Amino acid sequence: MSSMLRRSLPWLLLLAVLLGAGALLVRYTRWEEKRVPLPPQGEAETDRHYQLRHWLAKQGVTLQTPSELGTLPPVTDTLVLTSPLWDVRQSREQDLKRWVEAGGHLVLFPNTDEAMLKLNPLGIEETSEWQLQREQRKAEAKARAAASGHAAPPEKSDEDEDDEDDEEDTAPATPASGPALPRVPPPPKCDWTAKDAGAQPFFAELPIYQLCRSPSTVFKSRDLPAWGVRDELGWRALRLPLGRGELTLSAWYPNLDNPDLMKHDHAPLLAAMLKLRPGRQVWLMGSASLPTLPSWLWQQAAPVLLLA
Repeated sequence: MSSMLRRSLPWLLLLAVLLGAGALLVRYTRWEEKRVPLPPQGEAETDRHYQLRHWLAKQGVTLQTPSELGTLPPVTDTLVLTSPLWDVRQSREQDLKRWVEAGGHLVLFPNTDEAMLKLNPLGIEETSEWQLQREQRKAEAKARAAASGHAAPPEKSDEDEDDEDDEEDTAPATPASGPALPRVPPPPKCDWTAKDAGAQPFFAELPIYQLCRSPSTVFKSRDLPAWGVRDELGWRALRLPLGRGELTLSAWYPNLDNPDLMKHDHAPLLAAMLKLRPGRQVWLMGSASLPTLPSWLWQQAAPVLLLA
């Protein structure tokens, strides 16, 4: 009996250790369920605009994504230009302007507006968020100096302010007492709010949009836009009449092939920006396929090449 006990003792000790480790694991760990998105399959795997296309279809709108834009869409549709490289010919700029004046709706983003249409004749100025914030800081410093009766501090150059901003960003954090904890990247901030404004707000029941990450561009408009989105710094998107059509400029760029498009108030803002109406079409035009440099030179200057 004693020999059997001696043979069983190591196994009993091992069982006790395993039970103790299991008890510690259960006590000091927490089990949570986390949803992991499945990779796209079928049509969603080949169509990068699958989600946008189906969302627009639910609104009664058809999405067209041509690789080449030989002719402009009907003037009853909306044309969205997402890249300045879709066409670099000067003649296309005039074609676009005539198309809008005939009744089309053109949507542009900051990386395309200067390349396609000149904004100054429309009474629109484009500035950056940091420049407006710097002007506000200077105005507040002058107001404090005037209130205290002291002379205002000398204005700093752009390089000095940029250096100070960099120093603030790279300044080491004050070490806290206790053991150092691993740094966890902060979640994306979705606390930027913008107001649906202008002469004709698009959503009467949604006056405020809750969005992620404010854009860095601010528009200044000479006239009150027909529709727009603004915050305390100014207009972030606006729509102005141009002939019988309309031109929409947006500093907020929605990632049209990103699932985050359906989060928060991104989708309602996109609907207002595109001015969605059932039965219409949205033409989404990115970068057209550009010819290689040798073929482009041959098309443009074949006689010169032959002489050379």
